[in-house]
Amino acid sequence: MAYLTLKGGVYTQYLINELGPIELWALSTTSEDTALRSMLYDRLGSKRARTILAARFPDGSAKATIERRLGELEDRGVAVDEGKRGDVIRDLADQIVKEAVA
Repeated sequence: MAYLTLKGGVYTQYLINELGPIELWALSTTSEDTALRSMLYDRLGSKRARTILAARFPDGSAKATIERRLGELEDRGVAVDEGKRGDVIRDLADQIVKEAVA
């Protein structure tokens, strides 16, 4: 909130500063997002990785996509454990890198 005293009177202004998708990706703390982000940082560099993630997932998270892919595996009768969760995240990272270098 800004409180301004000017010659014409006192003004109060509410200021809203929302984070953009790149900042959201830099600050995301879910285990899925941090794992994916780390894999892409290692392979693409931090700035390029965040830019690509922001374009692909502008809400700042890939968790819904990862959960959807895990659900598809469960629908096919595959038991989903932490190892399988890691495989899905690695597959997504591989797909993103492949598209980035194409």
